Amino acid sequence: SRCNQDETCKVYPLSGHYGRFQFDAFKFLRSLGSVYLQCKILICDSSDHQSRCNQGCVSRRKRDISSYKWKTDSVIGPIRLKKDRSASGNPGFQDQIHREETQNQPFNSLHLFSFMALALNVVIVAVLIARRFVNQRADYKYQKLQN
Repeated sequence: SRCNQDETCKVYPLSGHYGRFQFDAFKFLRSLGSVYLQCKILICDSSDHQSRCNQGCVSRRKRDISSYKWKTDSVIGPIRLKKDRSASGNPGFQDQIHREETQNQPFNSLHLFSFMALALNVVIVAVLIARRFVNQRADYKYQKLQN
């Protein structure tokens, strides 16, 4: 169970051994030049029903006595926002550009992958045609007539 401290935080179902989450973190970057991302992580035994992970959101007093297998604090940063000089008069302009670029990234990768696959297929077909042409010419050689 999770204790979201922010309504913008969304936690997605587990995918294999990976946990996935999303949150709106960069709304405050206009007032600050850089930020740090801090995550506090607990890993518990799923079969232990008294573990900290199965207790849900609890007070600090109760949390201190609960059990868990592993605990860590991770800090990532500083994360800095790029300043766009042409958009200085329009604060929403850069957000709009960034959103459009982010949405198009998978699409551009798909185009690149498709083009590379097409180019590879063209090369393979060209090699096969060249080999067949060489083999056909080898079958029809000039030969001496026998008397």
